[in-house]
Amino acid sequence: MMSLFGKDYLSRMKNNVVICIVLCVSFLSVGSALQCYSCQESVASCMQTCGNMEDSCLKLSDKGGTVLRQQCIRYVDCDFSRLNQLFPGYSNFKFHCCNTNLCNSGTVTALSKSLLSLITVLTVFWMCLM
Repeated sequence: MMSLFGKDYLSRMKNNVVICIVLCVSFLSVGSALQCYSCQESVASCMQTCGNMEDSCLKLSDKGGTVLRQQCIRYVDCDFSRLNQLFPGYSNFKFHCCNTNLCNSGTVTALSKSLLSLITVLTVFWMCLM
């Protein structure tokens, strides 16, 4: 009888680690341009591929939560005073800047997708260690 850390055990563990790494890497995004929703005043389906200098997505809402504008933006422009300059037509607003694909949706869908992906990766990793 082979010990707990015999050749067969180590070989299986090595295979499990390789499978786990491959599965986890498959969930990573391939380096491509950021995509954001780009809508003005709640226009339905409107996605945009951001330009080279635009590294974030913006969601601009009124204080009641109604989405006023969604678009690509430079992260350095994601502060209240700069947004006031860029959008003088909106006075009393709140904003959210993020940097993952379609993260500026008007709903919690983006959060739900991210959470589901995280749970899936953690589950796969946990199963590989078993």
